Amino acid sequence: MTSKNVPNGRFRWEFNYRTLRGDEGLSVRLLGPVGNESKELARFDCFRNSPHYHTAVYDHNTIRSIEDDDPVSWFLDCVKEGFEELISNSGGDAPTSEEVSQHAASIVSIESISKELVAEATEGST
Repeated sequence: MTSKNVPNGRFRWEFNYRTLRGDEGLSVRLLGPVGNESKELARFDCFRNSPHYHTAVYDHNTIRSIEDDDPVSWFLDCVKEGFEELISNSGGDAPTSEEVSQHAASIVSIESISKELVAEATEGST
């Protein structure tokens, strides 16, 4: 399965489709600066059976369930509206105004890659 990414200044979204302990689904990592060093800030595991997300992965790795029937749509809604809040909750350095502006432009790529990876993975299982 192909891994893809969307860069945005000091931040980068990494996408892949994971299979883990009998579960599978879209997995998206947000990497960004913490004290000017790149760290994994958040990860969204939009799995079929046990969808969840992680914040502050590099440090204390808080894990929360995604309580939605469509975890991929939930993830997309979360990152569309809450980019700066997600970074703050994950202990990352604040994004610049340019990075915030670029994130808005990156949403199209984030949606497209997310849907493409899910479609590729489920194509062979139908």
